[in-house]
Amino acid sequence: MGKIIPLRRPIIPKNIEELTERENRYKFQYKFSSQFVKTFLDTTGLKKGIKILLHNPPPNYEEILEPDRFFNRLIIPRAISP
Repeated sequence: MGKIIPLRRPIIPKNIEELTERENRYKFQYKFSSQFVKTFLDTTGLKKGIKILLHNPPPNYEEILEPDRFFNRLIIPRAISP
């Protein structure tokens, strides 16, 4: 129906090995990734948030494990600054 059902308990990776294991690909690339950006997109707005994410390089494994590191390094492009 085009909707994602949110998980009751978020699945959070514990280490880089868990992120890179083939059997965890679906769990982290699809389920965790939506949780990873949800708060950011809720606070910035969908359009502005997507522009910011596209302007910056993707997170590395350490930043996926510590999302605050990733979101604190994001640069807001001048074209969308308030």
